[in-house]
Order: sequence, then C-alpha cells, then structure tokens
Amino acid sequence: MFKNKAIKSLMTVTTALALGTMSTSALAAQAQGGVSVIEYGVGGFGSTLLIQLPGGANYYAVTSAGTGCTANNQTIDTIKAWTSMTQSALLAGKQVRVYFSTCNGTNFVVGIDLLA
Repeated sequence: MFKNKAIKSLMTVTTALALGTMSTSALAAQAQGGVSVIEYGVGGFGSTLLIQLPGGANYYAVTSAGTGCTANNQTIDTIKAWTSMTQSALLAGKQVRVYFSTCNGTNFVVGIDLLA
C-alpha cells in the first residue's frame, strides 16, 4: 500500500514539474488583412517566411522554431506554398487570414487562407 502511494506521489510531482517547465504556447489565433510585407530567407529559425499585415504584427512560418516551439515547424514545401499565396494576395490586393500560435513571444503561422 505504501509503495503505491509513494509511486502515485512521485508521478504527481513529476507531472507537475513537467507541465511547469513547458514553454508557454497559446492556441491558434487569427489575424486578417491585406499583406503589407513578405520576406523569405534563411536565419535563426532555418528557412523563414515573414508575413506582416496592417498594424505591424509579424507572423513567421519556419522550418526550425527552436526549443519548446517545435510543434510550429513547417515543411519547406508548405512555406513555399504560403509564400506564393501571400505574394499573390499582395499583388492582387486581396486579403489573407493568418492562423497563428504564439510561443515564447513569437507568432508562428499554422495556416493561411486566401480570401476572395
């Protein structure tokens, strides 16, 4: 009996420590508007697409989001498709809806819709 309580207590403490040390991450939010800036390059997050909508907030699609944010990593093919979509929106004067997740203070893109 004592052994089971000790194991249960150890598991509770271990779970609490694990959850307490995870990076802060919000659920996917969204922003909508015309595209102000598009930049693609290779930097600290690997291959990176930067999208800026009116208002100046930056949204990043990356191949290597870094420690604690790896759920936000995208494939290079996804980033290429999003680059084409946002560039088309910019050139045609259309709006996009960007779905994003904030992790460690950075807005990581998790989806994009091209709006009619």
